[in-house]
Amino acid sequence: MLRKRKKLRRVVLDEYHLSFTASDYRPKLRQLGHLQVLRCPIILLTATLPPIRLDELREVMYISDFRLIRMSTVRANIRYMVRRCPNKSVLKLVKEMARLRRLGPGERGIFYCSSRDGTEEVAKVLGCPYYHSMVDEKDAAVEEWLQDTGFMAATGALGTGGDYPGIVYIVHIGVPYSMIDFAQETGRGGRAGEEVDSIILLEDSEYQRLEKQDAAELAVDELAMQRFIQTRECRRFAISGYLDEEGQTCEEAGGRLCDCCGGGVADWTTGQVRAAQELQRFEDKMNSVQRHCGFCWATYGPGEAEHSPVGCTRTDGVNLEQSEWLRDGIRLDRRCRDYWKCGISQQICKGIENKQACQ
Repeated sequence: MLRKRKKLRRVVLDEYHLSFTASDYRPKLRQLGHLQVLRCPIILLTATLPPIRLDELREVMYISDFRLIRMSTVRANIRYMVRRCPNKSVLKLVKEMARLRRLGPGERGIFYCSSRDGTEEVAKVLGCPYYHSMVDEKDAAVEEWLQDTGFMAATGALGTGGDYPGIVYIVHIGVPYSMIDFAQETGRGGRAGEEVDSIILLEDSEYQRLEKQDAAELAVDELAMQRFIQTRECRRFAISGYLDEEGQTCEEAGGRLCDCCGGGVADWTTGQVRAAQELQRFEDKMNSVQRHCGFCWATYGPGEAEHSPVGCTRTDGVNLEQSEWLRDGIRLDRRCRDYWKCGISQQICKGIENKQACQ
């Protein structure tokens, strides 16, 4: 009608990444490409179009010639963190996180869950409204949240592109579906420039499952999410490196430090901080042992261990029983990221038990 009356000047589509990220369960989105028959300028807007997926956009919209205007997706006011917790302790920890994160007037937080049942469980623990695709009164749930402030438990159904004020705390319970989903959901925070904490909370079993997952089985967007979670480098670089043409670290972006860059420790519970500090001291001590002779370090002290275990004469004839004596003196934390499983130098341990060089 508008075209016939010559009043159609352009078509503008927002959140256009959904045309290829949500078309599996919203197949009609694939038909938007037929808008080309209108023969007028079409403007496509999205905050999450990874360069590697540009060809998918061109395919969906039957685009042969276009002008691309790209800006950085870096959100310097968001601090990214990933936290692990023991199995079956998520709800307890969620309650503690909400208690410790005292929201001020007008401030809000979202706990994103991967299932409808999980959303309702979290809402029950927190005593807050919840939102998912099967909620009958969705608008009422959002209105309650906006009026009372506080927390909301939700699935990804909580309005793509929704502009909700005062969001300063965003927690994903479990692995987000994809990097695009994660960027969209964390991007709902800090719209007015507020500082935002974005935390992914994983049980140990889920983290271990992610570690074992074959990268070849993952879609490119899922692989980007896996790398974001597992990286020991800057998380901001991981997300911006995928969504933008060039990645930026927290320091380069002048942004809040992610946990890998040293930020966020103060926001964890006192017990967890203490445990993390103890673990760090243990790892530092083991690093020190690794640079010396582990047997002499444990038996005679650091002052007598300033030599390589390879050339140590005191270990000649050391048997398995003596190795076990050293093991018994060290309580090893199972969360340790390195392989000091015997509690002493790997060179000694494997040399005695397996008769092979340390790997």
